[in-house]
Amino acid sequence: MNRLTDALDERIMLVTQRVAFVGVLAMLVVAFVQVTDVMLRWLFNNPISGLNEVIGLGIGVAVAATFPAGAAQRVNLTIDLLGSVINAKVLAWLKVFASLLLLLFYSVLAWRIGEYALKLQERSAETVFVHLPMAPFMWVIAVFLGAAGLVQFMALLVTLKYALAGVPDPLGWSIGQDAARPESRPRVQVSARALFVSALALFAGTALLLYLLHSNLQSLSALVQANAVTVATLVVVLLWVLLIMYVPLAATMGLLGFATTVFFIGLDPALNVLGNESVQFLTNSQVAVLPLFLMMGAFAVVAGMSSDIYELAHTLLSHRRGG
Repeated sequence: MNRLTDALDERIMLVTQRVAFVGVLAMLVVAFVQVTDVMLRWLFNNPISGLNEVIGLGIGVAVAATFPAGAAQRVNLTIDLLGSVINAKVLAWLKVFASLLLLLFYSVLAWRIGEYALKLQERSAETVFVHLPMAPFMWVIAVFLGAAGLVQFMALLVTLKYALAGVPDPLGWSIGQDAARPESRPRVQVSARALFVSALALFAGTALLLYLLHSNLQSLSALVQANAVTVATLVVVLLWVLLIMYVPLAATMGLLGFATTVFFIGLDPALNVLGNESVQFLTNSQVAVLPLFLMMGAFAVVAGMSSDIYELAHTLLSHRRGG
């Protein structure tokens, strides 16, 4: 069982890296197409018609293609404040908790975007200018998010296995963490029965908690709405508590935002908002530039130029106010 989980985890990592490579390559193609469009607009006053619609849908698919690789490598944005003050066993179980919440977030997101894609397909939705069918792109995004959920499920099992052995899962990086990526992970041995029972208890407990929340949703919503200021304060406190407990920023913000929305407008409207707004953000052509900036920074780091760029900027701007 131990060899099987390790082998599956490593194989998933290799496959998702290749899928992410295709996604990054697609982002670079989008960047070159955008440059071409700007040049055509500037030189010939003849831009590519409807390009923003194509870019928005294309960049959404390309970005979603990188999610499974991020889940496989545990490279989610987290904050490491407790690593030096708590023992390894506590840290290992905090990582299990964080991995479980991230799995929940991926699952809900994939489900709602799939529902959104189904609605687009039923009404044969198209873009305004080039009449490009939107449903296929949404289905691909939903599939990638579903794949990220499956990958995260495997990551949760591996993290749980390490926790049962009293060792934190060594994969992943955190803000403020100076340790480099480990060349190899320590092999731990845990009985298949212990892993199965622990995973079953974890999922059963989560399902029971969600059932209780759903059963008492009406009374909880009334309580939250009657004490909005207090709840807002508690949400801010809970936000930082979850971040300190190694829960990824995406899962923390997403689940807290979704939960508070449910309490104020109801479950079904909140689910619709989650799917619709997530898709609108992923396919927003104006947001499409963000992955390009991230890639630019990554290329600078890999090429060893990041420190040189910083030193140059510091030399040029440090004497100015705000520099």
